[in-house]
Amino acid sequence: MNILAKVLLGLGILTIIASLIKGNWILPIALTIFGLIFFADFKLKEKKEINRLTDKILEFHKSEYE
Repeated sequence: MNILAKVLLGLGILTIIASLIKGNWILPIALTIFGLIFFADFKLKEKKEINRLTDKILEFHKSEYE
C-alpha cells in the first residue's frame, strides 16, 4: 500500500469518527459501502492479473517442451 493510500485511509477514518460524534450517520455509511465496493473491485482485478500471469507461465512452459 503506498503512502497516498495510507493518508486517504487515515482521513477517511477521521471523517467517519467526526461524523459519528456529530450524529451524522449517512456519511459514514456511504463511505463504508463505497470503501468495501472499491476494495472488492481491487481484489477481483488483482486475482485476474494473477490468473493471467499463471496462464502465461503455463503457456510458456508447454511451448518449451513441444
